[in-house]
Amino acid sequence: RAFRRGLIVVLVAVLAGGLMKLRGKGGVPPTSGGWRELSGPDSVTTVLLVGAGAVGARCARQLVETPGIDRLLVCDRELERAAEVAQAMGPLAVAQEWEPEAEVPAGVDAIACALPAELDVAIARAAIEASVPWVSAGDDGEGLHAVQGLDPAARAASVPLVVGAGLAPGLADVL
Repeated sequence: RAFRRGLIVVLVAVLAGGLMKLRGKGGVPPTSGGWRELSGPDSVTTVLLVGAGAVGARCARQLVETPGIDRLLVCDRELERAAEVAQAMGPLAVAQEWEPEAEVPAGVDAIACALPAELDVAIARAAIEASVPWVSAGDDGEGLHAVQGLDPAARAASVPLVVGAGLAPGLADVL
């Protein structure tokens, strides 16, 4: 179970980092369709990590170690747990109070969701409204289908939504 969670975390972090490099900074599309390095004095790449449980904590570690991610905002329904995870990650991570009903914090370039899939829809909606790429580790079929229902709105806003960024079903079932 722990190994599966670790693999899910790595995949979510890689996808979040990949979205940032693919998407570029500040909603500006890549100039030539490939990877684009984010650099310069004003190119701080910030990821909002929603969920600071077992999967979220591992995802936080992977994100702070991902080149190109300069700031990690960790939020959880229990702010104290978010603060503990952020403190363990070092100076790049800070705890952030945030609820899906509120606006996405200013400066967020991507949202990584480490919650059960049934909680993903509200956060994906917030990402679409803020024009921020979103990725989730959720792998529950019903939750994934609910997020897929947001596809027309996400396409209209040019917001990538990546659902089921875990390894299930498939390799995780073998492990």
